[in-house]
Amino acid sequence: IVDDKGTVLIATFGLRGSTFPNMVAERALPTCRIIHSALQDELGVDSQVGATLGKVYCGVVGGLDRHEYAVLGPSVNLAARLMASKNNPGVLVDDEVRKMAKGMNFISFPPVKAKGYARLVNVYKPLTAKEARWGRVNPKFVGRKKEIDVICKLALSSTKKECPSKIVFVWGESGSGKSAFVVQAIYNARKMLMMRKKVAVLTRNISSEVDSLIPFSLFRSIFRDVLSERPISDDSTLGSKGTAPIRATDYDGYSIGSGSTFNAEKADVLERLHNICQEMNAPEGFLEIVGQHLLGDTKNKVSKVEKAPEVDDIIAFMARVFIKSTSHAEGVILALDDVQWIDSLSWKVLQCIFDTSKNILIVCGSRPIESYPLSVDDKFWTKLNGECRDGGLFTEITIAELNKDDIREMAAITLSCEAKDVDDGFCDDVFTHSGGLPYFTSEILDNCVRKGQCGPLKSGKIGWKEGNAQSRDGLQFANIEELLLQRLDHLDDMTRKVLQYASILGMEFSLGDILDLARDILNMDAESIQDRNLIRRALRSAVDEGVLLEMVEDDDTIGESKHTTTQYFIGLDDANSNSSGEDEFVFGDVRYSFFHDSWRRVIVSLMLDSYVQDIHRHAALAIETRAAGTEIQDYRTKIKLFRHWKGSGDTINAGKEALAIGTFFKNLGMNFHSTQLYNESINMWKIHDPPEGEERVAGFSPLVLDALDEANLVTLVKLQTALGQAIGSVYSGDLSPSALAFQNALDIIQFAPVSAEVNDRTFMFPIYSGMFFLLKYGALCEPSEQVETELDLVAKFVRETEIHCDPVHYGRALAMQGETYHRLGRFEEAIESHMKLKEVYDVDKHSALVVSAYASDRCAQNFGCTANCYNRLGQIDRALKIADHIEFNIMPKMDPKNVHNSIVTLYPILWILKDNGMAKRSLSLFQKYVKGPFDEFFGEDGSTPFLPSFMPFEVLLNTFLYMEHDHDEFDENYIDWALDLKNMEIPLRTDMSIGNFARGPMSISAEACLRLSKL
Repeated sequence: IVDDKGTVLIATFGLRGSTFPNMVAERALPTCRIIHSALQDELGVDSQVGATLGKVYCGVVGGLDRHEYAVLGPSVNLAARLMASKNNPGVLVDDEVRKMAKGMNFISFPPVKAKGYARLVNVYKPLTAKEARWGRVNPKFVGRKKEIDVICKLALSSTKKECPSKIVFVWGESGSGKSAFVVQAIYNARKMLMMRKKVAVLTRNISSEVDSLIPFSLFRSIFRDVLSERPISDDSTLGSKGTAPIRATDYDGYSIGSGSTFNAEKADVLERLHNICQEMNAPEGFLEIVGQHLLGDTKNKVSKVEKAPEVDDIIAFMARVFIKSTSHAEGVILALDDVQWIDSLSWKVLQCIFDTSKNILIVCGSRPIESYPLSVDDKFWTKLNGECRDGGLFTEITIAELNKDDIREMAAITLSCEAKDVDDGFCDDVFTHSGGLPYFTSEILDNCVRKGQCGPLKSGKIGWKEGNAQSRDGLQFANIEELLLQRLDHLDDMTRKVLQYASILGMEFSLGDILDLARDILNMDAESIQDRNLIRRALRSAVDEGVLLEMVEDDDTIGESKHTTTQYFIGLDDANSNSSGEDEFVFGDVRYSFFHDSWRRVIVSLMLDSYVQDIHRHAALAIETRAAGTEIQDYRTKIKLFRHWKGSGDTINAGKEALAIGTFFKNLGMNFHSTQLYNESINMWKIHDPPEGEERVAGFSPLVLDALDEANLVTLVKLQTALGQAIGSVYSGDLSPSALAFQNALDIIQFAPVSAEVNDRTFMFPIYSGMFFLLKYGALCEPSEQVETELDLVAKFVRETEIHCDPVHYGRALAMQGETYHRLGRFEEAIESHMKLKEVYDVDKHSALVVSAYASDRCAQNFGCTANCYNRLGQIDRALKIADHIEFNIMPKMDPKNVHNSIVTLYPILWILKDNGMAKRSLSLFQKYVKGPFDEFFGEDGSTPFLPSFMPFEVLLNTFLYMEHDHDEFDENYIDWALDLKNMEIPLRTDMSIGNFARGPMSISAEACLRLSKL
């Protein structure tokens, strides 16, 4: 219909012959949302939808000359009224639709007056599964009006043009109602913005303990939300309401600014992620971190990155993706709960979003920082509490206990009466016993109602029934745990078993997770409708009791290892059972979460440790079974697997997973997360205290080390070694923690009796290599002890590897020995070590193996070191012969991307060639194997320990060749370089470290300046 009001479309569901089970939730409402989204997203057309449910006339109306097919009735009038409502945010429905849409969530709107209805009609906005994932508004929420008003005002101010982004922290102990407050505040703020016709994006996340070990864990759900947001066209005005039409050309390649009617609600997040990476020139490694490992993208697996990505680049790009994906909105609310579990890299992205964006309000709910420290950067936290607080950009809200008036209001809601009708004595009793904790208060009130302990009094008030006034039977619980225990006792055996499995899986889990455990532990058939019904009814019973919340699984859920059966059958209500006694089923999946963490804690406390370990073991096996021999791609599932193996007491499998995950993190430049994971793994062996009077050895009880078998010894030593390597790879001045980790590894080997029985000792060799690295930086001992310590360490390494007879490790040990003698000026002994190395090392056979074990080919590097020894002894011919061997036989077989390996191998002979009349050849080798590959693979932002010597070397050799008339042109920029004193500021330790191989950068710069002065 096209009239003065615009274009009106009337659609019906439920005509004879076209009805379906649960038609409202599964057909009608999704259609309303899809039509609304498609019109707005693809055509730039604003639309409003009104949806109602009721009996109507549907047929022909009019006379013979003029008639039409029409739908008539009060619900049709109401639908039109809702459609035209000025408060309509997009889709509004009546109460009848809400009642029929089981499992869905709604936001209530002001009631409306409609033709054919005697009273005002309640209306609601339906929420998508994504919108409802945050949590449901607690119908018993009371109080906190001032605090909620603060967040609403901040949300509204954030929609003003060019408003600086703001951050709010909500602090509260467990049971204080912190999470319920955040949900209610966001609900009110969202509703307020809708009423004011503000285009706002709301994305939310609830973190869990497992997230603290997962890099960028927060952005798994955040990216899923924002990348499936309304499409953004590059020619759209940022910050506008986005009503400009998106042209057909915008759809080419299904870019971030594209979509289709069919997929309006099921945005292909991964496809959009790939396209936005191309459009915005994503840094190397971004797709692997976010696509593969965070979101579990196995269909578009990217090749291995050439180098560890720069984490700062990844952080900045993540912030850019978030800001761009929400730029069509006038305001953005980023609501985060339990942020005490957010990992450090997610905090850095949040910091970058906060610092570089406009119109974003970040709301963080957290346990008290004194008990649960945040992983946030100290400087950022200081900034928030300083200039940001002073400028009104940082706000803190502390959730206190409820007062007596709040208790009275909650009691009135529970007892279905007015607040003034609640007895004062009853309120005082509940307040005194609960301490004003909202959840405890709610449970006490529910328990009183459940037992029928409250009723009308002679005074007309509602309070304790006669006979309960003195005993206060409703208040016999000392704490919330006792009350919950009684509630659990009333559940049947199967429900309690299912809740036990659930408590081990975590705060949130799926029906498939429970079915997997039931199949393994109870020998149930996951494909049997009868057995699935048994589990489903147990879960439903827990939901009805208020232990669990049931949540609709998002259709576009990504990022976790899926079950073998992608979708499980889910039963309808028992009222819909067929005559066979089996439930009717529809396809789908359901997720559950504990209503409150207190339930999970109580359930776990009731189980024997051995039973807890057994459930963890079955959960780990279930994850591995679902993987079915394929590599698990996403961090979250990997960490869950590690945690389950750890919880099962299986130190071998847990350690194996930790080493594999840590290597992933290290390769992606996220060493901090590696150290966290390694430390948590190592603590598995620290659960026992040493006997009284005995001290720990390497941090462990001597009894634990005595009892180690070979597998546990090897795993523990590998973890200690990996910890030392991870700490050492992020050198920040203090390498003592790295040194301690390596020393602990050696102490474990020396103390554990089983180490003498180990035949394959290759797991020990990286310890020596790591400690040798630390010795060069003076991190292992005092300077006066360094020579003796270094020689002793090298001798042990050579001895161990010689016994093992592996050319890779023996060659590395000999190379280390030769480097040590060279640095100490004992050149003849260094040459002896090199001769032994030549007998076992073959560059074609062993180079790649040495790199795999030690990151660089230390054996090849020893050739350059030996050439320098001959040079220092005056045996120039032998030095030049080795230089030829390096240039023609070794360098062509090295990986050009391993620039550090190339420069260490070449550096000594570059100076030998320069000092013997072959400066042009020296410069050519440097440019071919060092400078060229460095620029190609690392670029301007790349780094290597030898970088301070690059420019001085180029300036010196080019100037030298110009003065010797081997170059016709001179680069005048060299003069500017020499006159900039900052280029001469080279740390002494860096100069000495490079100088161990040949000339240090300060010496090179000095000669370069001297020659430039003579031009």
